[in-house]
Amino acid sequence: MSLARPPGKGRASAGSLFVRFLGFLLFLALAGALVWALSVTAGVDSFEILDAADTRPGSLVTLTNGEVVHYQEVGSGPPVVLIHDFDIAGGYQWLEVAAALPNYRLIIPDQTDFGFGQRPSRPGRQHTIAGRAESAALLIDELELGQPSVVGAGMGGAIAAQLAVDDPDLVDHLVLIAPEIYGPRPTWTEFFFRVPVIGPALTYTNLGGGNRAVSEYQAECAIGGWCPIVADLDARQAAAMIRGTTASIVAMAATPPASTIPADLPEIESPTLVIWGENDQMTPAGDGQEVADAVPGSSLVILPGIGHRPHLQDPVATAALIAGFLES
Repeated sequence: MSLARPPGKGRASAGSLFVRFLGFLLFLALAGALVWALSVTAGVDSFEILDAADTRPGSLVTLTNGEVVHYQEVGSGPPVVLIHDFDIAGGYQWLEVAAALPNYRLIIPDQTDFGFGQRPSRPGRQHTIAGRAESAALLIDELELGQPSVVGAGMGGAIAAQLAVDDPDLVDHLVLIAPEIYGPRPTWTEFFFRVPVIGPALTYTNLGGGNRAVSEYQAECAIGGWCPIVADLDARQAAAMIRGTTASIVAMAATPPASTIPADLPEIESPTLVIWGENDQMTPAGDGQEVADAVPGSSLVILPGIGHRPHLQDPVATAALIAGFLES
């Protein structure tokens, strides 16, 4: 007498083997990712070898909250504070605009995490829009600028808007260049930047000194935006080589956002000019109209044929718009 195979046993075994095979593939993928991340992270310390204090081109000032800020000062005349975008190079991105604004005293600070600014390795308010706006206010007080005009681009535009909301007496005229107030929208891939071990490796590769970060820095060139030259790439890499750069960006990503904009945009009292590039792929020109509609009495200028960074792609035209507005 023979024993019959229980119904479905063969199919269950095949299914079990398939699940095991998928699990093995997942294990290999995770192990490979971990090995890659560890090898990349091991190389960070050998790349980030510069001390900001030894290589800085500008001056340092200690604010009343203990933060040490690096800034450059250009020209003389009515004071204007230029707040840069999310950019490892920091305030460097304003230098061509500064050259086209000779009749103003331009203060160009490096934000925390960027340029020759501080590199705090722990999450905290100093990494947020609200915290950066507070630092800008303290810098204005420390340098005794009175009531300067404030120009902000990208993330710097969001900081400038927050400053105008929180400390209206410190902002004369306000210029917002493609401010990242409604965008760019977060993507699902940003989740991986918060994963231990893998997150720092991705940060270095995509945002720090890695080759992909350099190519991303040039990405807008292919879609009609700003094309960095060799000097721009060199300035970016020099800032990326400052100790703690990767750790500080990881800390920024891990810090909960803190800002009262866009909700409080209607509270801005300063005369405001909004500048946007027609071909902006990061923050669409429609966002510019939203910002202009939200800020009372503001005006919007759309620059034809320009991408996300008008101050870099056409610094002379951008400076002319800023000067015309400040003189009006």
